[in-house]
Amino acid sequence: MPLIFSDAVKLHPVIIILAVFIFGSMFGFWGVFLAIPIATFIKAIWNAWPSQALIYLDRFNYF
Repeated sequence: MPLIFSDAVKLHPVIIILAVFIFGSMFGFWGVFLAIPIATFIKAIWNAWPSQALIYLDRFNYF
């Protein structure tokens, strides 16, 4: 099952399994149900964060 989802959301199967375990242990049924969307959302924030920070810091680089 993780292999099917890994192609769809571009996450490694181990990350999907860990997300299901972690969010399932924290939030029960709803954690298992929402683990993949939450992991995908965290990945999107992770990928966008450095590029936005570098653009912001580059505006103040006068040298």
